[in-house]
Amino acid sequence: MELKTAIEILEYHQEWRLGKREDMIHEPKKLTEALDIVLMEVKKYKSIL
Repeated sequence: MELKTAIEILEYHQEWRLGKREDMIHEPKKLTEALDIVLMEVKKYKSIL
């Protein structure tokens, strides 16, 4: 999964959690994969600071 896709999934999920979306369209496995990818990227960024 590309980072862009992971971010889109997380943004959609957050909107769903906040009541801005009716349906949760992403299965938990995809959500977990998206979280893993974004966290991995954040950790890379953190190491260069």
